[in-house]
Amino acid sequence: MTNMLPQFLFTIILFFLSIQDFRQYFINSLLLIPFWLYSFAMNQNTPWFNLGCYLGLLLLNQLNKEKWIGHGDLDVLACGSLLLSATHWIYWLNGACFIQLLLQATYYRTRRAPFVPALTLSWLVFTIWVK
Repeated sequence: MTNMLPQFLFTIILFFLSIQDFRQYFINSLLLIPFWLYSFAMNQNTPWFNLGCYLGLLLLNQLNKEKWIGHGDLDVLACGSLLLSATHWIYWLNGACFIQLLLQATYYRTRRAPFVPALTLSWLVFTIWVK
């Protein structure tokens, strides 16, 4: 992890998106556009691959009628992939899935738990633990 300012701003935005996801089960993904612009300005090659994968996943998710994951969750995961290496991104996602399993098993037994708060908690643990 090289530059701390984008990660710090991403953490702040994740916090606000988590609050919004808790309340509405919906997030405003337009807040994440600066990360796409930043990544294209700083690295010309990687964002194109990430953008292609992201758009492909959005298409598959739309065809599947957002059955398992929402578009906003994919937006957050795509922006995280711009800030992390592939290995660190997998660790972050695995941590979020583990937190999501714990939340679903303990607090959200009868309804669906929001995923962005799990991503935020995993992001905080990951950025504090991995230096």
